[in-house]
Amino acid sequence: MLLLKYGGKYNVGHTSDKHAVHEKICEAIALSLAKAAAIRPGKSLSLEEMDHLIASLFSCSDSNLTPDGKTIISMLTDEELERRFKC
Repeated sequence: MLLLKYGGKYNVGHTSDKHAVHEKICEAIALSLAKAAAIRPGKSLSLEEMDHLIASLFSCSDSNLTPDGKTIISMLTDEELERRFKC
């Protein structure tokens, strides 16, 4: 049995494949490290830090999602913006 914690939730899996277990453990460690290295909300960044952060984001193969699958960037049409900000 395999018990891993992802984003505050525990996932139980049954596997006898050592490679699959290794992959799940590596994924859990990578997710944990990514969250620990994340910039906390409210932290002030210099323009240089912001430029570096954006350049790093767009150099990723999948820049639309966080390591745990949350959306980073959403594309909105003009109509959607008008609907959301209608006074």
